[in-house]
Amino acid sequence: MTFKKRTAIFLLLATSMMPLSAFLPLSSRPDPADSTVKNLIVLVADGMSLSQCTMARWYTGAPLALDEIRSGSVWTYSADSMVTDSAASATAFATGRRTCNGMLSITATPPILSTLSVPEPDFRMRPVATVLEGARLTGKSTGIVITCPFTHATPGAYVAHAESRHLQHDIAEQAVHGGVDVLLGGGLSALLPRDAAGSREDDENLVQVLRDRGFQIIQNATELSRIKHGRVWGLFSAEAMAADLDRPVLAPEQPTLAQMTAKAIDLLSRNDRGFFLMVEGSQIDWGNHAHDPAHAIVDLVAFDHAVRVALDFAKRDGQTLLLAISDHETGGFSIGNMQSGYSLSPETLNEQIKKMKTTLQGMIQRLAPEPENWTAKDLMTVLEERGIDVTEPVVRLMRDRIRARKPNPNQSAGRLLLEVVNDVVGSQDGSFGWTTYGHAGGDTPLHAFGPGRPTGMLDMPDVGRLCARALGIDLDALSERLFVDASSVFSDGELDVVPTRFVERRDKNGAVQNHPVDWTIRINAGRHVAELPVNQNILRLGGREILLEGVVVHIPKTKKVYLPVQAVRLIKQ
Repeated sequence: MTFKKRTAIFLLLATSMMPLSAFLPLSSRPDPADSTVKNLIVLVADGMSLSQCTMARWYTGAPLALDEIRSGSVWTYSADSMVTDSAASATAFATGRRTCNGMLSITATPPILSTLSVPEPDFRMRPVATVLEGARLTGKSTGIVITCPFTHATPGAYVAHAESRHLQHDIAEQAVHGGVDVLLGGGLSALLPRDAAGSREDDENLVQVLRDRGFQIIQNATELSRIKHGRVWGLFSAEAMAADLDRPVLAPEQPTLAQMTAKAIDLLSRNDRGFFLMVEGSQIDWGNHAHDPAHAIVDLVAFDHAVRVALDFAKRDGQTLLLAISDHETGGFSIGNMQSGYSLSPETLNEQIKKMKTTLQGMIQRLAPEPENWTAKDLMTVLEERGIDVTEPVVRLMRDRIRARKPNPNQSAGRLLLEVVNDVVGSQDGSFGWTTYGHAGGDTPLHAFGPGRPTGMLDMPDVGRLCARALGIDLDALSERLFVDASSVFSDGELDVVPTRFVERRDKNGAVQNHPVDWTIRINAGRHVAELPVNQNILRLGGREILLEGVVVHIPKTKKVYLPVQAVRLIKQ
């Protein structure tokens, strides 16, 4: 049956008075090999390559938890590039569909790669359901664990639908209204208004929304250890959490990735129907972007500790499918380079990493925000912590080089410091190689354990489809259930998309403009006017406020609005 025919049938049924569950199938028949899957844990090592797994093994001097469950590889590319970003990869993992770089859990739009079929016009930039949403609607508990802000690309693809990964305030609101049971990581500022030390331009207090819905809000490792049951959001930093190497000094109150994973599994596994959990080693990618082996490898080891926690649970449980994957390779990391030759030893490589007592990111946090204000003394202090042995004249030369550079808004302070260090004293990572400051297009390693364990090579969307089968979810049916194009049901006279909050921003010419940051859908299609705030799961109708099973999604580029079938039925009845 085609997408158009299926949608037409769903919309016809939506206007009837039948109970929603009577005509909206969610589950497809699972494969026999997957029929015993109760829980699904997906662990994503952002930016990890096979070479980095090798280096982490040398670094620890012992096999990794990942080594025990290596089963194949993942072919990584997006709809519009052989080199994918995290948004497109996570969308494939979460929805079983390939999309364009930068998009979160919406379908692709041209231009796309010549090797792919061009999507039909009415199926471009449409929200598509995620395995997390499916798990929730089958009665399972759901969780997200990360060390980045929860609004970043990988977690964002599981909890939100947006035309751009940069719409982080929209992503935050959808995550809150999407009902994730356990969320642990960074990003508190995205929940709070500006007058409460937050960053929300719409001045909403989403922490209060969570509390009103019965969530516990915690902010440090001690509070996390005390949580024994219930739904909880633990946000341990305003933005990103500290890198694992920096945490003991910069943020000792923050939990480790393994501790957060253990707590999430403990809380979620109390549900007799099972759970879905996504865990991300977020900062492996950041270390690779910065060509910082200490950041990348130490965070990879921290990720492996989280894998060990999850794997031990899966072995005890017997009904858990565990996948540990990487969304793409970052940096083009290699053990050895054009200068190192063939005489490398573990001692040499480990010494280069272990002498670095802080990450490049941690160094920057110890310096003034503006590079032109870095003093020679400040530079000397952070370089010594980095294990770089330099004299005062060399540090003064570095300072002068930094101050002489023209300001570049697209260059981070960390990248600037790295380039100057390499220019003046040479690379401090003499036995490692890097090919790019961005992503690379090679295959990434696949690790799996449990019922229905995949082997061989998977394409990125294969991962999402496999996850859906394991949980018995029909993602196509779920997409039709959660995301009805409102314009296909209501006429222009009935449907209006209204901006309800504005902020002042300057355009490229410096003129101040009122920019909308909040929207509400108003529908006059019956006895009452219905209102549905965008990014929320709320329907206001006839003096009532009804919580919907999915959020309202607005795609500004296509000027389309998508509602759950449940909302359509309630408005039309």
